[in-house]
Amino acid sequence: MKWFVFSFFLLGSSFARAADHLDFQLYPVNSEVRYERSADQVLEARKPRTLAAGLRYGAFSGLFEISNFSEESGNATLRVERSLQSYLLWGRMHFFSREFTSVDLSIYAGAAGGTYQESVTTTLSGAQTKDAGAQTMAGGLSLGVDTSYRFYKSLALVTALEVRLLFGQDFDPNPQSSALWRLGVSF
Repeated sequence: MKWFVFSFFLLGSSFARAADHLDFQLYPVNSEVRYERSADQVLEARKPRTLAAGLRYGAFSGLFEISNFSEESGNATLRVERSLQSYLLWGRMHFFSREFTSVDLSIYAGAAGGTYQESVTTTLSGAQTKDAGAQTMAGGLSLGVDTSYRFYKSLALVTALEVRLLFGQDFDPNPQSSALWRLGVSF
């Protein structure tokens, strides 16, 4: 019972400490690693290029994320290029926040919904064909920590580290595990 009361007090004070002003966040630097199964049934790391932007108000934030990656295989006669592009809208709740002199720390959990599209381009002796799949529903769950260093009241450097599970109809394995590091600005 004591642990419950302490946890409730801690969470309550965390929400109360969260600044009640609207911040725009832009993350141009993102380093992500996703793991998917190859044709040889081995888990391989994929490193998509990602761009994200969002808003944060108090203990809640929303983030729109675009990511894509491509891979090539084959030789001079036959080449296959596979690409995947996803659009995800993340909703996050910062359930623990602490403010220090010019540094803020936050732990958050999130859920996402969106779409992804996979396409395959095959080149055989110079002749090229492209097959693009339909936009397919995708989703995700995340847990992360972010820190921000405030230069001014309305400008901060933000970095975040999160682990994720991404869900999609054609993902193998489903869900895909992922880890992400972000660097951006908040104003």
